[in-house]
Amino acid sequence: MSNRHTKLPMVRLDLVLPRVEGVESLGLEPKPVLSAHNLSRGAVSADDVFVPASTMYALVEGLAELSGDPCFGFHMGEQLDPWSWAPLAQAAAAARTVGDYLVRFCLAAGKVASSASFTLATTGERSHFSERRLDDGGVRPRHNDGFTLAYVLGIIQPAVGPAWDGRRVVASVSDPAVIPAGQAGLRLAKGADLGLSLAFPSEWLLLPPSLDGRSTTATPSASEALPAQASVPESLRLVLAPHLHEAGLNAERVAELCGLSKRTLARRLQQSGTSLSAEIAALRRARAERLLADPELAVAEVGARVGYPDPAVFSRAFRRWTGISPGAYRRAPTA
Repeated sequence: MSNRHTKLPMVRLDLVLPRVEGVESLGLEPKPVLSAHNLSRGAVSADDVFVPASTMYALVEGLAELSGDPCFGFHMGEQLDPWSWAPLAQAAAAARTVGDYLVRFCLAAGKVASSASFTLATTGERSHFSERRLDDGGVRPRHNDGFTLAYVLGIIQPAVGPAWDGRRVVASVSDPAVIPAGQAGLRLAKGADLGLSLAFPSEWLLLPPSLDGRSTTATPSASEALPAQASVPESLRLVLAPHLHEAGLNAERVAELCGLSKRTLARRLQQSGTSLSAEIAALRRARAERLLADPELAVAEVGARVGYPDPAVFSRAFRRWTGISPGAYRRAPTA
């Protein structure tokens, strides 16, 4: 079964950090863009927070609009330190050729996002580096393309050095207007909204990468491997965790959070042997049991924190989950 059907498109949130810091460097406050998606600045700096791909694309587009820079994504990719950004850090430390670097990047990128696949393919004298997104969630990720293109060029162009000839390079992106005119002399084309590609001479893959060695102590954390291996239910739990307090957490709302249609979400969960109602109930039960262990929290407050502002409705739900009332559960001796 393909990844499209076995995973939800998830991204580790801290991958947007270079874009957030870029906005801040302009003296602008990214909080309004983050708050629109119920995210905080602290969450962006954490390495264990994951969001649907559609949220990530909307964040990048929102930050670009805030910056006022029509080529925001590309300019942020140009400034990226390969030694400090998780998908590039290990590749930068270990790669011996441009081809080695790009292959290592493809492997690392799959560990921090299940929303897209990266491919390096060689056919004779031409090679293609491409990104293929599973879904765009209704957001055309123009500045995501610009960011990706910029850092890939940042790997290849310095290695080629004086021999660089942009006429031998073709970049296909969802919106060529977000790439600076005449950039590196390369040829630009309008590509599909679900991915970008960069075609260049295969001989360039054999060149040693040219990196300046900044931030050489940076290493990706172990948590980066989570989303690539996560099943649909596991990915869904990452999406739902920050929203369990919402009383209106219905199929329409969750599908919106996941960047999928209700039908697609239901089908993928069914294929995984579960349902949305079962997953929400399991998460709310687990959180309620954990919160009830805190004697400082009133039962009504616990209910509100798991999406039941009415204490009576919370009590009925808890009885359905456990067979006893929240109060009885709190009084029961622990093992």
